[in-house]
Amino acid sequence: MAWTERDNMIYRRSVFVALLLLLLSPTAMAQELEEASIDGTNITYRYTPIVEDERTALERYLDPDLGERNVRFNIIGGPGYSANTGWRLAAMGNLYYRQSSTSTTPGILSIVATASLTGYYNVAIRGTNTLDDSRHRLSYGMGLCSEPTYLWGLDYDTATGNDAGRYTECDYGAWFKYRYAITNGLFLSVGAEYQNIEARRMDARAQLLTRAFNNHISTLAVGLGLGIDTRRSAENRTRGVYAAVDFYTRPKFISNVGSNLCTLNITFDFYQPLWRGATLALDLYGEFHNTATPWLLRAKLGGESRMRGYYRGRYNGNNLVATQVELRQHIWEGLGATIWGGAGEVFSKGDNFAWRKVLPTYGAGIRWSFNALMAVRLEMAFGRNSRYFILGFNDAF
Repeated sequence: MAWTERDNMIYRRSVFVALLLLLLSPTAMAQELEEASIDGTNITYRYTPIVEDERTALERYLDPDLGERNVRFNIIGGPGYSANTGWRLAAMGNLYYRQSSTSTTPGILSIVATASLTGYYNVAIRGTNTLDDSRHRLSYGMGLCSEPTYLWGLDYDTATGNDAGRYTECDYGAWFKYRYAITNGLFLSVGAEYQNIEARRMDARAQLLTRAFNNHISTLAVGLGLGIDTRRSAENRTRGVYAAVDFYTRPKFISNVGSNLCTLNITFDFYQPLWRGATLALDLYGEFHNTATPWLLRAKLGGESRMRGYYRGRYNGNNLVATQVELRQHIWEGLGATIWGGAGEVFSKGDNFAWRKVLPTYGAGIRWSFNALMAVRLEMAFGRNSRYFILGFNDAF
């Protein structure tokens, strides 16, 4: 859709509100008054008391160390913004629990709820259990999501136009994944996922674009993965490599599609420190579906992670390839800045890969890190004939 003056006004207000929320984050340290006598004269002075635990209040709040307890629960939340969801509010409750008397890593059960005034909502339960000194890891989850969204087309040329249909995508399902560490850094995984996804409340344009396709999909996928992870931690991404190949198949006898479906995902992330406070981050990603894959399950370009600068789903296809490189620079205390650039494309049979269809993405943003677990990010992302503001949490990858 064409960019209008009203869009400019909305984004200026969005940036102002986001900056205001960031600046109002509580950072003041508690101080106390004390009196002392010097040569018979009383003086009063103000000081900041020194405590044994030098972590911030939020770091202590999020610390999963159970100590002598068997369980611990906390709640965190905050606002967010993207083109797909509009302004939203998210809250997450984390339950940490001792898995056994000898376990050094607590189990985690999380409940996440997100909602916005556009009608978007997402409720999910996720859990992780790590056993045998992190050699075995079991992850699981289930969720329900409803998202009002747009559909421009099912091929590149149609999606490049300004005429978009409107519908609501409803998705619910459950999944689990078992991961086994073969050696230090190398892992093997197996998993399964049930997904029920439906396009509802479709307007005339959306119905016209999808008239020959199934708008309600129910499938069960089983998969196998192999990867390597040399990062110091999944949260503190400053050095190391993460690479993974995942293959999933959806047999037709346990779905309503009528065809056997398969998906191949390839991810390669590289992190390298440069000068003081600087990190170079590289992301390569490929997603490949066979030609029988319904449009609701196809790869979608755009969003808050890869190919920022595009509405998620503006371009979609059976195959997606994308790359981005990002420079992250620490400035002062929790403040940092980032710039990035990248490119990507989606293509299908009959809508083959072509260099003219390669879409650029670039942008810049700032970060305010509370600790290694949480950071607020504000970004302005640009694409071909599009630009979007993002307020979210943590780095994009």
